Amino acid sequence: MNSWFEVNSIDSNHTAAQKIRLIQERFKETKKWVLVITNDQSAGINLPSFEQATSKILRVHANKVSVKSHNITNTLLKGNCSAVVLCDASLSESEVLSIEKSANEGKTLCVLMQSKTH
Repeated sequence: MNSWFEVNSIDSNHTAAQKIRLIQERFKETKKWVLVITNDQSAGINLPSFEQATSKILRVHANKVSVKSHNITNTLLKGNCSAVVLCDASLSESEVLSIEKSANEGKTLCVLMQSKTH
């Protein structure tokens, strides 16, 4: 894997859920968490149930818990998660660059999913 940072344009919560399932499948052998951070706009993403999940998923709703970009960069650098998925995150260009740099340094996949309407 050359880049540990990806930006994906999604057209529905169903598409986002499919992409998250592919990420899970990709990292099922690592036994690490896939962290999925959602907000009100992406709250309708249906993640697999515990029985269906191929890896552990931790879902954080950004409107209920404060999720700052420095927390994301720290998580990426620590490497406790196999992947961090940000759904419709409102980030500045400098925050995106910092997150991309941290993903590459920590060798942790970070996927920024943006709705086409976002």
